[in-house]
Amino acid sequence: MVHVCPRCELRFVNESEVASHLAVDHGLDQAQDWGRPRYRIEGKDLPPLYVDTQEPSEVRRVLVVANQTLGGPELTAALRAEIATGPLRLHVVVPATHSADYPTQVSAGGATAGTGRPGPEEGTDQRGLDRARWRLQHARSAFAGLGVPVTGEVGPADPYAAVGAVLERERFDEVVISTLPPTLSRWLETDLAARVRRRFGVKVTTVVTS
Repeated sequence: MVHVCPRCELRFVNESEVASHLAVDHGLDQAQDWGRPRYRIEGKDLPPLYVDTQEPSEVRRVLVVANQTLGGPELTAALRAEIATGPLRLHVVVPATHSADYPTQVSAGGATAGTGRPGPEEGTDQRGLDRARWRLQHARSAFAGLGVPVTGEVGPADPYAAVGAVLERERFDEVVISTLPPTLSRWLETDLAARVRRRFGVKVTTVVTS
């Protein structure tokens, strides 16, 4: 499969080469450039050139949204259950959560709590971006062991924006959101699953870690 740079006409043999090219030749290694660039004509985004349109229609496409829980046992078990229902392929998007938004404070009950930043609309930073990239790399390697095709990308810090950026350009049969427990999860607090379901009309499954 040939991978075409979304910013120019260069072609590559895999996504890693495209990522390196984007970073070196287009300067997309800065924190503010986490979004995947796309061609625009008359204000509309064109479909990405790297999508394999020959994929059999019976293969279900599942979008996995996770960061700190990526690769956890609950998410892995949920994906194994999905795979048991029939052929599918996974696409993982990791919101580039700002490093200050990671739970760091220990509460009286032993759980961790956030640092009190305003929220994901503030964007990300280099440390948060590096963490997201690291988690994505290791998750793709781990999920490859499930025996299904796995692709992935790093998205905006705001998980709603990260999901929206993917669903606006590609069709998925289901979105699986993996998140922290209720006492820690901003994604549950902001009702991310319901917002995605209302906007895109897609099936959404939430996996909560224990």
